[in-house]
Amino acid sequence: MSFFKKTFPLFLSALFLLISLSWSAPQPLDIAKLRVNRETLAQKYGFEYAFLLNYTQNLILNSSQNEGKSRGLWYWNLEMSQRLWEGARLYTELEVDKNKGIDKFLPTFSWFNYNSTENFSPYIPVCYLTQNLFNERLFLAAGKTDLSNWFDGNVVAGSADTQFSSAALVNNPVLPLPTKNMGVFVSFKPNELVNFQAGAATGDYYPSKIGFSNAFRNQIFLGEFDFSPKWSGRQGNYRFIFCSDREKYDFINADGVRRNDYSFALSFDQEITDRLTIFARYGLGDPKVKDVETFWSAGGQITEPIPGRKYDCLGLGVAQSLFGDDYLEANGPDLARSEIMYELYYSLRVKEYFYITPNLQFVQHPLADKQEGEAAACGVRFLLTF
Repeated sequence: MSFFKKTFPLFLSALFLLISLSWSAPQPLDIAKLRVNRETLAQKYGFEYAFLLNYTQNLILNSSQNEGKSRGLWYWNLEMSQRLWEGARLYTELEVDKNKGIDKFLPTFSWFNYNSTENFSPYIPVCYLTQNLFNERLFLAAGKTDLSNWFDGNVVAGSADTQFSSAALVNNPVLPLPTKNMGVFVSFKPNELVNFQAGAATGDYYPSKIGFSNAFRNQIFLGEFDFSPKWSGRQGNYRFIFCSDREKYDFINADGVRRNDYSFALSFDQEITDRLTIFARYGLGDPKVKDVETFWSAGGQITEPIPGRKYDCLGLGVAQSLFGDDYLEANGPDLARSEIMYELYYSLRVKEYFYITPNLQFVQHPLADKQEGEAAACGVRFLLTF
């Protein structure tokens, strides 16, 4: 853990510099007019929109290869929705993705940045119709969806835009969550305590295509039960997830293929105090066809970590991917049994619509490579959203 001694002072220096700049920054532009226009559009015409721009720059601090390399990635997203009839809305997004970040130079199972992707010109990632029924107890959605928005959620570790950057701390890698594919989703919430939901989508990945021609090819089926009690007035959310995957998988260490693969996962978050919330995830996959057999992650976030900075947030998380015997046998005896990702971040609200988030990430045995040992990276994320 020697890298912490080298990088933690750097992290603190950058943090205090950013806070100083935010306190001395000029007064924000008046966005009241924009807010009024949005409210008018929503009330008069049923049209709503939101815009997000995420730019992240990362630097490899320690690695057996590509040490010192820096890489940025960014994307912007315009989300629009239109009210159609009672309880129904049409959702559409327009997006541009650029670059893969340092994951191009230092690949891992955990990924340093959840938003790492290839270059995509303006495209439509989702376009789907929703319907609320029975006083919003029943919710239906169909079209080109992103089921990762509805499954494996987490209050503390559920957004790579505002919380952790690592993919292993945003979603469970054991679950083959279909994104940007043709799909259907239904949820039933009889009361505030429980929720039942299910979804099905195309297993193939078509980010920049509508996908009608391959709709529900290699289907993935998901079911989730949510239990949301309050313990001594503290909100908790406990999610139990099951996945059936019809995609074609080759056996890792033998000839042959398999369909009907299954996986199971948990995603919990629990308020401990007014400012502290903790989380945990667990996943179990089939080691004969999946590289990662067992996965777990845990951590927490503190809001208002500095008195008076009530919109700031400090987060710390760890995620471990454990590889099955089949994977270790097929890839050689010199592999590590697991890969572990640590991440520390501080989300600083500079303005109402602008956030800066420095972070530190440390990985033990990237891609289960014992020779790699450990690697470290630091980064800063700039988020503009309105």
